[in-house]
Amino acid sequence: MRLNLSVFGVCLALGSIAIGVGGCGGGTPDRTLPSPDPPAPCTSAPAQTGWTVNQSACVDRVKKVTVLNFINGANDLEEYMTLNVNQMEQVGTTADVNLVVQYKRISQRTGGADYDTSSGNWDDTRRYLIQRDSDFSTITSPVLSQRPDCDMGDYRELQNFIEWGVKAFPAERYILVIENHGAGWRSKKTRSTAVPVTRGLSYDDATGNHIDTIEMPQAIDLSRVLPGRKWDALVLDCSLMQMVEVAYEIQGKADWLVGSEESPPGRGYPYHRFLTNLVNNPDMASRDFALNVIDETWAEYGSSTNITQSVLELSKVPAIVPELNALGSALTNAQATWGDKIADARAAAERFDYPENKDIIDFCRRLTENPSGQTTPRVNDTAVINAANRVTAAVRAAVVRSYAGANGNVNANGLAAFISSRREYLTIDIDQANGFGQRYSRLAIARDAPNWQNFLATGPN
Repeated sequence: MRLNLSVFGVCLALGSIAIGVGGCGGGTPDRTLPSPDPPAPCTSAPAQTGWTVNQSACVDRVKKVTVLNFINGANDLEEYMTLNVNQMEQVGTTADVNLVVQYKRISQRTGGADYDTSSGNWDDTRRYLIQRDSDFSTITSPVLSQRPDCDMGDYRELQNFIEWGVKAFPAERYILVIENHGAGWRSKKTRSTAVPVTRGLSYDDATGNHIDTIEMPQAIDLSRVLPGRKWDALVLDCSLMQMVEVAYEIQGKADWLVGSEESPPGRGYPYHRFLTNLVNNPDMASRDFALNVIDETWAEYGSSTNITQSVLELSKVPAIVPELNALGSALTNAQATWGDKIADARAAAERFDYPENKDIIDFCRRLTENPSGQTTPRVNDTAVINAANRVTAAVRAAVVRSYAGANGNVNANGLAAFISSRREYLTIDIDQANGFGQRYSRLAIARDAPNWQNFLATGPN
């Protein structure tokens, strides 16, 4: 998840990071912005069932870029979601760039105090065309439309937002951002009904729903609105989403994927920083935009943190899967002789907030390295070594750039995978089967790399 460190009562700690330009209050822009444009003639945005239209959307012409941000703050991340919208308002929509938001919050948590009331104590879902202001603590952009019963954990609501946003704010290029908790390929439920679940992509506390990995291709499919089109960039401001299982599921839906192998700080990305760069250079290539998101995030939080950030070229992710399939076969065949050493490599590999999530390249390195005091590879099996090297090469080709903070995941290389013991696989599979999310076997990677799944299900404990 994006960590909600307010529960520790230390806003300035934020995961022991150095507070950058934004700070807990949002900060001020550190770059010169162009002057705001005068209001343009407006026409009505397309009406959608259940939504009350309060104000027309400006669609005077096709702009260069539209950024659609799907913000689910109906949970313990609400205060940071409000912060992020205020960061966007430090930049605002311009003549070339539309900044469009759908934001849900809740007025009060069950049995407790409000999460955040800085912008009013409303409890519905609102759509904004973000306007630049000088108020860094209150959302002032006009509400274009609102809905009282929107379930942000329903993938169809993300579809609806995309359809509305693309039609209302046409552009040459489109960027989608999703903000909320994340759990990689899977979801996790608590065993106590008294404890709210805080996992799952776009988790909505008000409805108890979330978007499963296998629903993501439908949820984000831009071609439903614009045939033949995919997102120029997809930014997942959520935890643990930079996994091969997720990337393979949505390959073909975007050109560039931005995300984290680990759980980032609660306040997420520094929107005021990279959006300033975008509006100052709206012709910025989509690849450069994606890289700028993680560059500015790295600059904001600093190298002494435990953050991980990477950009993937999604078109190169499919080449990883057959290599993983071959590695799964080689590991299964080598298990009788090298089972203990395979388990040692798995245990030593860089892991994340879900310990079964391992960095792929580091796992392969642990398989093939010469451990301290040894002169031969840990798993001295030619088929395993060759397969691990091919997996590493395929992952390196897909990862355009990655960062790993010195205070934690130093061996993160930009892409994780579910690499569990047999016992862990079976336990998690039972949990998934008991009603809180899809099982691993329903993922596209399980279908196309059956030997890899077999290794997970039958490998060493």
